[in-house]
Order: sequence, then C-alpha cells, then structure tokens
Amino acid sequence: MAEPAVQKKRFKQHNIFNIPVIHLAKVKSRTTCYSVSGSVIISGYNGLKRHNKEEIPMMEISKSTRNEIDMPLVGFGTYQLSIDQAEFCVNEALKAGFRHIDSAEGYNNEEGTGKGIKAAGVSRDDIFVTTKLFPGNKQWGAPEKTYEQSIETLKNQLKQLQLDYVDLYLIHWPLTDSRKETWKALLKLKDDGLCRSIGVSNYTISHLQ
Repeated sequence: MAEPAVQKKRFKQHNIFNIPVIHLAKVKSRTTCYSVSGSVIISGYNGLKRHNKEEIPMMEISKSTRNEIDMPLVGFGTYQLSIDQAEFCVNEALKAGFRHIDSAEGYNNEEGTGKGIKAAGVSRDDIFVTTKLFPGNKQWGAPEKTYEQSIETLKNQLKQLQLDYVDLYLIHWPLTDSRKETWKALLKLKDDGLCRSIGVSNYTISHLQ
C-alpha cells in the first residue's frame, strides 16, 4: 500500500517529543522506548530525552521479552491513526519486527489495522493482538453496553481486524455502572475462543474492589 499523503506531515509533528514516529520502521534490535498512556511506544532515536532531562534506559528486544501470557512487552499502538494510516503503519511495524499490535474499538481504525496485519504476511501465530471494548459512558452521551452488546462488539471487531480471535481483550475504561456484567461478557467471549486472555485498562484498585 502507498504511504498516505498526510502521513509525513503528521508524523513530523504529532509526537510529544517532536520525534518522527516514522522512524519506527527503522527499528532493529536495539532502540529507545517510552510509555504514553500505558502503551510502550518505540522511537528509533537513541538520544531521546524525558522532559525532566533524564535519559530513557535502553532495552534489548528479543523473543524473551514476553510475559506469562506470551505478550511481547514492546508493542505498536494505533491510537489517533486514521484507517489508512493504521493500515500503512501496522504493515510497516510488523515488517520492522514488532509482534504486538495494540488496538481498540474507540480508535475507529480497526479496519485499517486488520488490512495492515494481513498485508504484512506474518504468521498469525507469531502476532499478539490486543484490542479493547468501549463499554459506554453516559456523561459522553454513549449508552452503557449490555451483556449482549459487549458480545457482539468483539464479533464486529474481529470482522474488521480480519481475525478469528484476539490474544487479549480489555475493558477500555471503568466508565460504567455495569462493569460486572461487562466482565461476565468477556468471560463468555474467552470461553467461546474469541479471545485468549481478558483484562481491564485504566482501572484503579478501587475500581477492582
């Protein structure tokens, strides 16, 4: 796929460190990483600094950098990408060696993410895909999802991603009063084989209690 026309301009500007994210495609075995909103983001710039001027430690990326559910500890996130950008960037990230793709219903670009995964030609068994359920939020004018709606949401996401299952399915935010029903839906999805592991995102200890 051709590079989206808006990509060069966007990637030269849209980054809190003002570092072109396009250099993700040039990452080999050693790189610099930093965390934004819970996701590990990669940059090919070894001289990247934190805002407090502390150097960010280097780490080796290898097959051993995975946790107990076989999730690579360094991944490529698709937040704020358009559908076309997601397709291009996910394809490039997988070709560059990334094996963890982080997505979400709320990113509104999973169609592109799915196309990028397919275009890269990497075996499904070698890719770890995380995505997230937006459970709704009354304050935002988004009705809370029911048990049945949560089930259907992942099924629709899988169609967009062109996958039979995801490796990790998360409740994106603790913004509803029906968190227990949502969790029951995730348990059902796991039992049905549509996701291999389940969890929550942006929860605090109080939410879990």
